Formats: sequence, C-alpha cells, structure tokens
Amino acid sequence: MQRSHGDPDSPSVGDFHLPALVGWALIGAPVDDDGMLELLAPWTGNRQRVMRLIEASGFAKPRFGPRFTIPDHRSR
Repeated sequence: MQRSHGDPDSPSVGDFHLPALVGWALIGAPVDDDGMLELLAPWTGNRQRVMRLIEASGFAKPRFGPRFTIPDHRSR
C-alpha cells in the first residue's frame, strides 16, 4: 500500500532487513517485526515515512564482524 497508494502509515512487515535497520538506527540493536512496530509507535500516522527517512539518510547497520588476521602460508 505504501508504494502503490502512497499510504504514509503502512510499514512493511515480514521483510528480513527493515526491522534490523530501524532497530539499529533508533536503539542500536536489531529487532524483529513486533519490536520495529513498537519503536515506530510514537510516529503513528507516519511510520512508513520514518522508515523511508532512515533509509534515505544513508544510515547502515553494521555489516561485518571482527576481521581475522590473514595467515601466512608461505614456506620458509
């Protein structure tokens, strides 16, 4: 509904990446769909707009864990 009819208050539920993105942006931790809706409750009426603003801001959740050192396989 948000894409086809421009509904500002229909957040996408069931998406794998959106709840984690919203959770990282607002509280610094990943959340599930229910947690995302709870976090967006103060913006009822504009929840989809808030999600799109988070996406448009360029914010990105952490992508990788700690890096390992590259082992040296050269023979000595």
